Amino acid sequence: MKFTCPQCGAPLNPRQADCFFVCTYCGNSLFLDLDALMQVTTFGPGVNAEEAPLHVRRHLKESALDEGIALRDQEFLFIPFWHRPGERFLQRASGSFPDESITMPAAPQQIFLPEQQSRGSLVLPVDTKPDSTRELRLVYMPFHRILVSHKHERYSFLCDAISGTVYGAAIPREPENRVSRLFLLFMSIFLVMFVVDATLDTPWVLLSLNAVLFFLAFQISLPWTESRLY
Repeated sequence: MKFTCPQCGAPLNPRQADCFFVCTYCGNSLFLDLDALMQVTTFGPGVNAEEAPLHVRRHLKESALDEGIALRDQEFLFIPFWHRPGERFLQRASGSFPDESITMPAAPQQIFLPEQQSRGSLVLPVDTKPDSTRELRLVYMPFHRILVSHKHERYSFLCDAISGTVYGAAIPREPENRVSRLFLLFMSIFLVMFVVDATLDTPWVLLSLNAVLFFLAFQISLPWTESRLY
């Protein structure tokens, strides 16, 4: 197939193994995939490696999930997205990114070539197909990926290196504190009933029946209360 640069119209002769290459006439950065030639750009990061964990901490604190959290490994990576000129949102081009909508940044774009990025950065491959390749561009967004550990489980969070927005899996909430308060409430009710029954010389059979009813009420109401608290 013959290709021409979409920016200057110069003829292009990419090798079969090429995915990323630059037009030798105008310097335009290009990506070849699915027998379609498209421009590929990126953005300069505005959030450095020291600031990214602070954004993740803030995100977890806003979700009331910051207790018992430990931040572990961190790495810098570029994640591809499909973009059609004029549209506001980006369509993910990598299955490694959560299935969430992401807005096209208003920051200035720059050319993207993997070999020109900083050492240690990871470039994720394109592994999803767009709806249509017509007038499509590929945008590589920079992210800080931070691993978080919680109760012997590990979760991955992505901090947008441009805006600081955090994406990631949901960490399950721990209901122990509220459940313990609920148990104390039931125990207090039972003790009051026990004292009243003992003062009124209630037979032990009735006391045992009250204890059984208390236990059943606690077991039945606990799932009902949890489903509404969480």
